[in-house]
Amino acid sequence: MNLTSDLLAEIDSFLAESGMAASTFGQRAVRDWRFVERLRDGRVTVSLVERAQSYMADWRQRKAAAADAVAPAPGQVPSAEGPLTEDLTVETEGEAA
Repeated sequence: MNLTSDLLAEIDSFLAESGMAASTFGQRAVRDWRFVERLRDGRVTVSLVERAQSYMADWRQRKAAAADAVAPAPGQVPSAEGPLTEDLTVETEGEAA
């Protein structure tokens, strides 16, 4: 494989992972919605390729950081209000808990 086909495979993998359209990726990564099309035609510069690779790495890093920020510690149940401290035993008429 050559560098272009390797990069296209990396971008295709990124698009599948992110759910992003090729045009959206191009616009966000290098401000060119036709970037992927131009890459397939072999008409991009090294600086654009570097910017695209940097964008993918940054996106993945932000995604991982966001997942870490919301993931509960092992063995803990996530809660919006913190740990449960009150007794939720329900007594019905005629029954004692």
